[in-house]
Amino acid sequence: FFYLAFNFSFRSFFLFSSIDSITISIRTSFSFCSFVKSLKKISLIFVFSLSSGYQDAYFAKACKVRRLIHDDFLKAHTNCDAIFMPVCANSAFKLGDGDNDPFQIYMNDLYTIPVNLAGLPAIAIPFGKVENNIPTGFQLVGKMFEDGELLKLARAFEVTHE
Repeated sequence: FFYLAFNFSFRSFFLFSSIDSITISIRTSFSFCSFVKSLKKISLIFVFSLSSGYQDAYFAKACKVRRLIHDDFLKAHTNCDAIFMPVCANSAFKLGDGDNDPFQIYMNDLYTIPVNLAGLPAIAIPFGKVENNIPTGFQLVGKMFEDGELLKLARAFEVTHE
């Protein structure tokens, strides 16, 4: 989270001594940074979840759910080298469409969120076109710390489907 938030800001490097300094930095960054609306919302939810009295209620539960997702991927990887799954719930929006509907934006991230929460390597690979010549693709999810093997597998797919 912090990488995304600070990568899109105009500042390039931060040193924080406490959660309060992070909160102040995020709050004051909004007027100076080119955050998109969804990142602002995520930042506010994160700050709220770490505020006094809510850390156990939200952050601790989120960590437990993250661990369950990670464990599920570990179980799935006992039977395979990579998991083949969609990148998005829908095909890509036409340019300018979908920007105003937060639910549709969230739904398009639905298949990438668990992979990111589990901390696993994944690669999105374009594959074909759907109606109106809109490109589509899939993602391969690899085992933890086996990024190289995942890249080899993705390259092999690309070479055989050019």
